Amino acid sequence: MDNMHACSPKSLKECLWTISNITASQSSTKYQRAFLQSSIASKVLSLANSASPDIAAEALWSICNTVTCGGLDERRDLFSLEHGECVPVLVNGLS
Repeated sequence: MDNMHACSPKSLKECLWTISNITASQSSTKYQRAFLQSSIASKVLSLANSASPDIAAEALWSICNTVTCGGLDERRDLFSLEHGECVPVLVNGLS
């Protein structure tokens, strides 16, 4: 994921789709926790905020899945990530 901005848009979209499927797990919060504890979460947040609409949409799925499928601790950590940058990213995603 360190070179994800160098990937083709199609590869990046597939990678984000995979991450969104992982964060959609409802059997345990361990997947959302692993996502948040990795450097991937900040990168996904960045892509959701500044990428093309297709890429941003895929990135937003990972963020939304973490909110809806994670527990209270995961939601708190997500909204604390990057000094609260998640809130404006989600609001921008609504437009």
